[in-house]
Amino acid sequence: MPLALVIALALLGSLHGHGNHEERVELYSAKIKRQPDDVVARHQLALAYVENDDWKLALEQLDIADSLKPPGSELDFSVTRARALAIGDDLDGARQVLDTYLGKHADDGPALLERARIFAAQGRWAPCLADYRGALKQISHPDPDVFLEVAEILSQQKLGDEAIATIQRGIASQGNVPALVLKAMELESAVGRYDAALTRIDTMTKLMPRPEPMLAKRAALLAQAGRHDDARRAWEDLARHIESLPNLERGSATLTEISRQAQVALAALNPAHNSISNPIPPNP
Repeated sequence: MPLALVIALALLGSLHGHGNHEERVELYSAKIKRQPDDVVARHQLALAYVENDDWKLALEQLDIADSLKPPGSELDFSVTRARALAIGDDLDGARQVLDTYLGKHADDGPALLERARIFAAQGRWAPCLADYRGALKQISHPDPDVFLEVAEILSQQKLGDEAIATIQRGIASQGNVPALVLKAMELESAVGRYDAALTRIDTMTKLMPRPEPMLAKRAALLAQAGRHDDARRAWEDLARHIESLPNLERGSATLTEISRQAQVALAALNPAHNSISNPIPPNP
């Protein structure tokens, strides 16, 4: 693993371990005041600035850090520099930095991920997708957000099957993270994989603090799939379920809205259907 990646991963953990932006800046600034030639502390401070979009301050610290590195040092802050340049809207400059770095470290996953984002911002979709695919191969445990990011780009480029496979890989790696399951449901329903999407909804129903929103999505998806009888029964069951809840629960804004959706859906599915009255009694 390249030394720069080791440092980046270690410092990312350090960022999360030292509180908010102001606290991190204060911590690293104090270290630099005590030891001005502390290259790693300056990189840590630059990372803190990058996280807060203070790209000019980040570049200042990186310039100083690079000037302080001893000859032959393997320390390389290129990925952080590229991030700062990209935030400052110097996309060409950021890409050039990453091109140089990746010329030496072709398998560096975080660098590939950053360059993929730059290519996306430039609308250069072929190299963007190549770098995203490479990043997913090289990063051992990508965050759920990375899977979502890649799947969204794939979907935008009409690569729905690959987008679904990417989210499936994320779920296999990270478990049933709600954001990943919801994205899988969205992508699968968009391409007509309704049974798979319904399975995702069943999973989400178990994960959510209240089942009613997902039960409503299930009923709507059944209608979208053309399974109108199943959809009608699902809406009827949901309406009865809400009606059976205590007054304080079923009178909430969320359940009131879902009850209204059920009535509208039932009317659309069968205009003559009038067996379920509005389960939410009017407020006195």
